[in-house]
Amino acid sequence: MEIVKLFEKYDALSELKHVFGFLFESPLNGGRPRGLCKTYSMDVIDELNARGIGYSFTLSNTTVAEEHLEDAHTNRILERFEHPLNGVIVAHDRVAEYIRASYPNYLLRASCIYDFVEADDINRACESFDEVAVFPEVNEKFETLRAIDKPEKVVLFGTSVCLNLCGKKRAKHYYILGQDHIAYYNHINYGISYKERDYYNPKMEWCLAEKSKPKFHDIERLAAMGFTTFKITQPDLFESVYFKHEDVGGNVKWHAHRLNPLRTGRVR
Repeated sequence: MEIVKLFEKYDALSELKHVFGFLFESPLNGGRPRGLCKTYSMDVIDELNARGIGYSFTLSNTTVAEEHLEDAHTNRILERFEHPLNGVIVAHDRVAEYIRASYPNYLLRASCIYDFVEADDINRACESFDEVAVFPEVNEKFETLRAIDKPEKVVLFGTSVCLNLCGKKRAKHYYILGQDHIAYYNHINYGISYKERDYYNPKMEWCLAEKSKPKFHDIERLAAMGFTTFKITQPDLFESVYFKHEDVGGNVKWHAHRLNPLRTGRVR
């Protein structure tokens, strides 16, 4: 896996916490077009776990119904990889409650699409979730950051590509792409017609500019405030990692050196 090789190159593998990915053809997937969801084989996830690296299933569909929670394939995979090293990312309370009740050994992370932007909201979320991701503009709200009670439970963006451009389109983005996964689920289970182009087309008004470039945030400044986990998103938008900042003084100096391969798009 290229992202693992990248961390090895800069002698920072111990700081790679989770690889972000999807559960193959699950109705609970969300936030990405169905055809572009990055999935990994069970063997690859096993290999990551054997090296002490977790895998985060991105079950961030905001349009789910109770029926979708019962999907046999989804539950089979969740049962297979239930371990504190691995995580589940959710954006809907219905999914969060289901994971807590059925698979309590996962690290449960609130997706940034919950849109917690005020310190009080973030603090309350930290009482319910193991980790809480927030949108990248929170990185610049110093008063908010200082008022967070448990910064070690908050995931900040180390890089951002789409989110710094999409503004108020976020909720619509997640809603439409969530419908994409549900429509395919209905196609497979009930024979209902499905056309991928109805849900994802680069020319849709809410889609990203094709050549959006990553914005790099000041990880060391944020780490000095007590934040320890950062989400690093690749330029192709569909492969991400969660990075543990353990040593402000030295272990993450490689962050600056990562920028060249990221900017040129060589990292996949």
